[in-house]
Amino acid sequence: MKFPLEISYPWMLLALVSLGLVWLRARESVALFTPRRRRFSFILRCMGVVLIVLALTDPRWLQPSTRQQVLWLIDVSRSVGKEGISDATKFMAEANKNGEITSQSIGAFAGQAEILSDNDALKKLNPGTLDDTHTDIAQALGFADATFPLGYNKTIVLFSDGVDNEGDLARQIENLRARGVRVHTVVVAPP
Repeated sequence: MKFPLEISYPWMLLALVSLGLVWLRARESVALFTPRRRRFSFILRCMGVVLIVLALTDPRWLQPSTRQQVLWLIDVSRSVGKEGISDATKFMAEANKNGEITSQSIGAFAGQAEILSDNDALKKLNPGTLDDTHTDIAQALGFADATFPLGYNKTIVLFSDGVDNEGDLARQIENLRARGVRVHTVVVAPP
């Protein structure tokens, strides 16, 4: 069984080395404290440092959830074109026909990514605003992961032709897998 605590920035734990500075400061203090008060002051300072470092690691308690959030992530780069966007819209409508997907959002990407309010916003979107001359799927997946609400099982449905010009896609997929994000791909407008 996996431990239900996730630490987003484990490297921040290295800041606990600063406890040595607190100890040195306490040793060299010229304050006229009794030994008992000096120990109490040292313990309070150490607790303050530990709590600050723990807060910087961004810990999150994970609980099992049946709530599902689906993010439809659509490639709007020039290589996909209007046909691919239309195919993605049809796929989303068909998947949502029964109304079983209760929590969902739509994202569009090319060189940059953006969350859209609804299907109409996707139809009105000017792909040039997202730098449609190239495609960065890894950046779009990272952006999508950051937009999920807390407490939901996360699913990304990626609509793309698979042509990726930038980013480290394999590394991003591995990061998402480690965070429990499911990624499904749908090929649209293959080259």
